[in-house]
Amino acid sequence: MLPLIPDAVAWAQASPDMKAARSISKTARKTMKRHDIVAPPVLTSDEVAELVVEGYRDGGGDPLSDVFDAVRAYVTRFVVLPDEHAATVVTLWIGLTYVAADYFDVAGRLFFTSPVAGSGKTLALDVCASISNRPLQTANLSTSAFFHATSDPEMPRTPFIDEVDTVFGGSKNESSEELRGALNSGYKRGGSVARMESRGKEWVMREYPTYAPVAMAGLHGLPDTLASRSFIIPMRRKLPGEQVAKFRHREVADEAEQLQHRLRLSLAIVMDDWDGAWPALPDELDNRAAEIFEPLIVLADLAGQEWPRRIREAAVAFVTASRDDSQALNVRLLSDIRRVFGDDDKLAAEDVVNKLVLLDEAPWSGFGKQGLPLDRQFAIRMLKEFDIPSPHTIRTDSVSTARGWYRSDFADAFARYLKPLDPAPTQIPIEQEK
Repeated sequence: MLPLIPDAVAWAQASPDMKAARSISKTARKTMKRHDIVAPPVLTSDEVAELVVEGYRDGGGDPLSDVFDAVRAYVTRFVVLPDEHAATVVTLWIGLTYVAADYFDVAGRLFFTSPVAGSGKTLALDVCASISNRPLQTANLSTSAFFHATSDPEMPRTPFIDEVDTVFGGSKNESSEELRGALNSGYKRGGSVARMESRGKEWVMREYPTYAPVAMAGLHGLPDTLASRSFIIPMRRKLPGEQVAKFRHREVADEAEQLQHRLRLSLAIVMDDWDGAWPALPDELDNRAAEIFEPLIVLADLAGQEWPRRIREAAVAFVTASRDDSQALNVRLLSDIRRVFGDDDKLAAEDVVNKLVLLDEAPWSGFGKQGLPLDRQFAIRMLKEFDIPSPHTIRTDSVSTARGWYRSDFADAFARYLKPLDPAPTQIPIEQEK
């Protein structure tokens, strides 16, 4: 095997396109000549990669756990993440960008979100992109640009999409629905979009692969189908005591490039030695959660040290938080509906929603992906989890009807999921003085 060839490693791995790395560098040729190895005039990308891996392995390399520690330290130096679990997931997801195309069939999306602007989402996206594999940063990505970026069979790009709420928020349109479909399908190998293209006088169908890791940032939430395929990182504004370094691309460019080299090479070595065995997963993970966390757990197990424990604890914490948030919001809706009913025994659905939006200290006035008020259809979908019927005809007075609910429609759900209301205090009559 060849000894470590620093110039060849740096040259080959720093190349923005592996096609440019097919001609081996002059330094590498001289080294090979000293070892009496005949260098072919042109190497394939696989041969270049093998040369680099073998040379790096002979030279000692970096333990993958040390590289992940360095990635974690780099990210948290500039970004205030919500907790240690988020730092673990972000670190391993960055590692995934280098190996997803060759070794895994699933690449969960990374999503930085917050309820308000100025919470560090864009900064987090910039910092992660600076050390990820072949990042493509954009705030306005068309479906066509997305599948062209991810369909390069040798070196697909890693899209980083900022302000994704402008794509999915508000009313649905053909463009946003197409991009949503591409993002949904591309989390798993085999996902593609089909396009009809002209070739001479004929029209032929061409499939573009969409499989690739994707990072996004935006206000509020993602569509449900996309959220279930994502690692969701809830960002918050910094407290006065939370100090981080300023992130300036020009000042960290050399450090970021060196970290990219270390990631490429250390991951190439451990993945080359990986026997393909799948890891033991926490019992708390359901099918979709297990699917997106499994590649991160593989990388953590290959790294060793504290990483296997960290990622399993993070996976359980993410899944538990997701379930708790969903359950808490649904129960809050049920509780607030009981509140708006008051003493009424029936209410029109529109009246229920309007009263919910007007409640003080309730989330319903700024709800949903764009911070819009809760609407009737979303409320109905949430209530179905409690077996509440859809709005039906109720008589509002002796001559009028509306679509709504009787209090009795909620009686079973109120009894099962809400604490009983405190009884009204008994009024004790005060005796009149005689």
